[in-house]
Amino acid sequence: MKKISLLLLLAGACFHAQDIENKATFKKNDCTEYWEKAGIRFKKFKTDYADIESVYDKINKLALDAVIKKGYAKALTNKKTYLYIKYINNIAYLDQHSCYDGTDPEYNFLISKFWNKNVLEYARKKYGKDIYLSTKIPPEDLKLYQEIGISNETFDYIAKYYEPETMKVKIPGNHTSEIGAAHSIPFVITFITPYQIKVEDPKTNIIILYEYKNNNWELIKE
Repeated sequence: MKKISLLLLLAGACFHAQDIENKATFKKNDCTEYWEKAGIRFKKFKTDYADIESVYDKINKLALDAVIKKGYAKALTNKKTYLYIKYINNIAYLDQHSCYDGTDPEYNFLISKFWNKNVLEYARKKYGKDIYLSTKIPPEDLKLYQEIGISNETFDYIAKYYEPETMKVKIPGNHTSEIGAAHSIPFVITFITPYQIKVEDPKTNIIILYEYKNNNWELIKE
Protein backbone atom coordinates (compact mmCIF):
# COMPACT_ATOMS: atom_id res chain seq x y z
CA MET A 1 0.00 0.00 0.00
CA LYS A 2 2.78 2.43 0.90
CA LYS A 3 4.59 1.70 -2.35
CA ILE A 4 1.45 2.42 -4.35
CA SER A 5 0.84 5.60 -2.35
CA LEU A 6 4.37 6.78 -3.04
CA LEU A 7 4.02 6.10 -6.75
CA LEU A 8 0.80 8.08 -6.80
CA LEU A 9 2.40 10.88 -4.84
CA LEU A 10 5.32 11.18 -7.23
CA ALA A 11 3.14 10.89 -10.32
CA GLY A 12 1.62 13.98 -11.84
CA ALA A 13 2.22 16.78 -14.22
CA CYS A 14 5.68 18.01 -14.96
CA PHE A 15 6.31 21.62 -13.94
CA HIS A 16 3.68 24.19 -14.97
CA ALA A 17 5.70 25.25 -18.01
CA GLN A 18 5.44 21.73 -19.45
CA ASP A 19 2.39 20.14 -21.05
CA ILE A 20 0.68 17.10 -19.57
CA GLU A 21 1.63 14.55 -22.17
CA ASN A 22 -1.39 13.04 -23.89
CA LYS A 23 -3.13 12.19 -20.66
CA ALA A 24 -6.35 11.18 -22.43
CA THR A 25 -4.59 8.33 -24.27
CA PHE A 26 -3.49 6.54 -21.11
CA LYS A 27 -5.46 3.68 -19.62
CA LYS A 28 -5.11 2.15 -16.21
CA ASN A 29 -2.85 -0.66 -17.39
CA ASP A 30 -0.50 1.86 -19.06
CA CYS A 31 0.28 3.76 -15.88
CA THR A 32 3.44 1.93 -14.83
CA GLU A 33 5.39 3.52 -17.68
CA TYR A 34 3.76 6.87 -16.98
CA TRP A 35 4.78 6.77 -13.32
CA GLU A 36 8.31 5.73 -14.23
CA LYS A 37 8.70 8.68 -16.61
CA ALA A 38 7.18 11.05 -14.06
CA GLY A 39 9.59 9.74 -11.44
CA ILE A 40 12.58 10.35 -13.72
CA ARG A 41 11.41 13.90 -14.47
CA PHE A 42 10.87 14.60 -10.80
CA LYS A 43 14.28 13.25 -9.83
CA LYS A 44 15.89 15.59 -12.36
CA PHE A 45 13.77 18.49 -11.10
CA LYS A 46 14.95 17.93 -7.53
CA THR A 47 18.55 17.84 -8.72
CA ASP A 48 18.17 21.00 -10.82
CA TYR A 49 16.72 22.92 -7.86
CA ALA A 50 18.61 21.28 -5.02
CA ASP A 51 19.61 24.66 -3.58
CA ILE A 52 16.21 26.36 -3.87
CA GLU A 53 15.54 26.33 -0.12
CA SER A 54 18.33 28.83 0.54
CA VAL A 55 16.83 31.04 -2.19
CA TYR A 56 13.39 30.90 -0.57
CA ASP A 57 14.88 31.73 2.82
CA LYS A 58 15.53 35.18 1.36
CA ILE A 59 11.83 35.81 0.66
CA ASN A 60 9.53 33.59 2.74
CA LYS A 61 9.60 35.70 5.92
CA LEU A 62 9.21 38.90 3.91
CA ALA A 63 6.21 37.48 2.02
CA LEU A 64 4.59 36.30 5.25
CA ASP A 65 5.00 39.68 6.91
CA ALA A 66 3.77 41.53 3.81
CA VAL A 67 0.41 39.71 3.73
CA ILE A 68 -0.17 40.22 7.45
CA LYS A 69 0.83 43.89 7.32
CA LYS A 70 -1.43 44.62 4.33
CA GLY A 71 -4.53 42.81 5.50
CA TYR A 72 -4.39 41.61 9.08
CA ALA A 73 -2.70 44.10 11.41
CA LYS A 74 -5.90 44.47 13.46
CA ALA A 75 -6.74 40.77 13.33
CA LEU A 76 -3.57 39.97 15.22
CA THR A 77 -5.12 41.39 18.38
CA ASN A 78 -7.83 38.72 18.28
CA LYS A 79 -6.76 35.66 20.27
CA LYS A 80 -8.90 33.43 18.04
CA THR A 81 -6.93 34.27 14.89
CA TYR A 82 -4.73 31.61 13.28
CA LEU A 83 -2.46 31.26 10.24
CA TYR A 84 -3.57 28.82 7.54
CA ILE A 85 -0.99 27.74 4.98
CA LYS A 86 -1.83 25.95 1.74
CA TYR A 87 0.69 23.15 1.76
CA ILE A 88 1.37 19.91 -0.10
CA ASN A 89 -1.21 18.64 -2.61
CA ASN A 90 -2.60 15.15 -2.19
CA ILE A 91 -4.19 13.17 -5.01
CA ALA A 92 -6.85 15.44 -6.44
CA TYR A 93 -9.02 13.10 -8.50
CA LEU A 94 -9.17 9.75 -10.28
CA ASP A 95 -9.93 9.41 -13.99
CA GLN A 96 -10.18 5.91 -15.44
CA HIS A 97 -9.09 7.23 -18.83
CA SER A 98 -5.96 8.96 -17.56
CA CYS A 99 -2.94 8.22 -15.40
CA TYR A 100 -2.73 11.85 -14.31
CA ASP A 101 -4.27 12.10 -10.86
CA GLY A 102 -4.06 15.84 -10.26
CA THR A 103 -0.93 15.79 -8.14
CA ASP A 104 2.05 18.00 -8.87
CA PRO A 105 5.25 16.67 -7.27
CA GLU A 106 7.25 19.66 -8.45
CA TYR A 107 4.88 22.03 -6.65
CA ASN A 108 5.03 19.83 -3.56
CA PHE A 109 8.81 19.92 -3.61
CA LEU A 110 8.92 23.71 -3.94
CA ILE A 111 6.23 24.40 -1.33
CA SER A 112 8.07 22.23 1.20
CA LYS A 113 11.19 24.31 0.60
CA PHE A 114 9.32 27.62 0.86
CA TRP A 115 7.45 26.75 4.08
CA ASN A 116 10.42 25.23 5.86
CA LYS A 117 11.28 25.03 9.54
CA ASN A 118 12.98 28.43 9.50
CA VAL A 119 9.92 30.41 8.41
CA LEU A 120 7.41 28.34 10.37
CA GLU A 121 9.33 28.84 13.59
CA TYR A 122 9.77 32.53 12.74
CA ALA A 123 5.99 32.90 12.32
CA ARG A 124 5.29 31.02 15.54
CA LYS A 125 7.62 33.20 17.59
CA LYS A 126 6.76 36.54 15.98
CA TYR A 127 2.97 36.27 15.84
CA GLY A 128 2.20 33.74 18.57
CA LYS A 129 -0.69 32.29 16.55
CA ASP A 130 -1.67 28.70 15.87
CA ILE A 131 -0.36 27.66 12.46
CA TYR A 132 -2.24 25.06 10.43
CA LEU A 133 -0.85 23.33 7.34
CA SER A 134 -3.67 22.47 4.95
CA THR A 135 -2.58 18.94 4.01
CA LYS A 136 -4.38 16.00 5.58
CA ILE A 137 -1.86 13.17 5.94
CA PRO A 138 -2.87 9.65 7.05
CA PRO A 139 -0.54 8.45 9.84
CA GLU A 140 0.68 5.50 7.78
CA ASP A 141 1.73 7.85 4.96
CA LEU A 142 3.53 10.48 7.01
CA LYS A 143 7.03 9.17 6.26
CA LEU A 144 6.24 9.01 2.54
CA TYR A 145 6.10 12.79 2.42
CA GLN A 146 9.80 12.92 3.16
CA GLU A 147 10.33 11.39 -0.28
CA ILE A 148 8.98 14.59 -1.84
CA GLY A 149 12.21 16.30 -0.87
CA ILE A 150 11.41 17.88 2.50
CA SER A 151 14.64 18.46 4.40
CA ASN A 152 15.21 16.28 7.46
CA GLU A 153 15.13 19.36 9.66
CA THR A 154 11.75 20.52 8.35
CA PHE A 155 10.27 17.02 8.36
CA ASP A 156 11.26 16.47 12.00
CA TYR A 157 9.76 19.85 12.85
CA ILE A 158 6.35 19.26 11.27
CA ALA A 159 6.25 15.65 12.49
CA LYS A 160 6.60 16.98 16.03
CA TYR A 161 3.34 18.90 15.61
CA TYR A 162 1.46 16.26 13.62
CA GLU A 163 -1.91 15.33 15.15
CA PRO A 164 -3.01 11.77 14.24
CA GLU A 165 -6.60 12.53 15.25
CA THR A 166 -7.01 15.30 12.69
CA MET A 167 -4.27 13.99 10.36
CA LYS A 168 -2.95 17.55 10.09
CA VAL A 169 -0.03 19.60 11.34
CA LYS A 170 -0.90 22.24 13.92
CA ILE A 171 1.91 24.37 15.31
CA PRO A 172 0.53 25.80 18.57
CA GLY A 173 0.59 29.50 19.35
CA ASN A 174 0.15 31.39 22.60
CA HIS A 175 -3.64 31.14 22.58
CA THR A 176 -6.24 28.63 21.44
CA SER A 177 -7.62 29.65 18.06
CA GLU A 178 -11.15 29.16 16.76
CA ILE A 179 -11.40 27.37 13.43
CA GLY A 180 -13.42 29.26 10.84
CA ALA A 181 -12.96 31.58 7.89
CA ALA A 182 -13.62 34.62 10.06
CA HIS A 183 -10.49 33.96 12.11
CA SER A 184 -8.09 32.61 9.48
CA ILE A 185 -5.15 34.36 7.84
CA PRO A 186 -4.63 32.27 4.69
CA PHE A 187 -1.47 32.06 2.59
CA VAL A 188 -1.35 30.62 -0.92
CA ILE A 189 1.92 30.44 -2.85
CA THR A 190 1.88 29.86 -6.61
CA PHE A 191 5.14 29.09 -8.38
CA ILE A 192 4.97 30.70 -11.81
CA THR A 193 8.52 29.39 -12.09
CA PRO A 194 10.78 28.34 -9.21
CA TYR A 195 12.19 31.88 -9.31
CA GLN A 196 8.96 33.80 -9.79
CA ILE A 197 6.25 33.45 -7.15
CA LYS A 198 2.77 34.78 -6.49
CA VAL A 199 1.84 35.32 -2.85
CA GLU A 200 -1.90 35.43 -2.39
CA ASP A 201 -4.53 35.83 0.29
CA PRO A 202 -7.89 34.75 -1.20
CA LYS A 203 -9.86 36.39 1.62
CA THR A 204 -8.70 39.95 1.02
CA ASN A 205 -7.59 39.51 -2.63
CA ILE A 206 -4.04 40.48 -1.74
CA ILE A 207 -1.70 39.44 -4.55
CA ILE A 208 2.03 40.11 -4.48
CA LEU A 209 4.49 39.01 -7.18
CA TYR A 210 8.19 38.50 -6.55
CA GLU A 211 10.99 37.50 -8.90
CA TYR A 212 14.50 36.32 -8.09
CA LYS A 213 17.14 38.14 -10.15
CA ASN A 214 20.86 38.61 -9.63
CA ASN A 215 20.79 36.83 -6.26
CA ASN A 216 18.01 39.06 -4.92
CA TRP A 217 14.23 38.97 -4.78
CA GLU A 218 12.51 41.91 -6.45
CA LEU A 219 8.95 43.10 -5.94
CA ILE A 220 7.19 42.89 -9.32
CA LYS A 221 3.61 43.72 -8.38
CA GLU A 222 1.82 44.64 -5.19
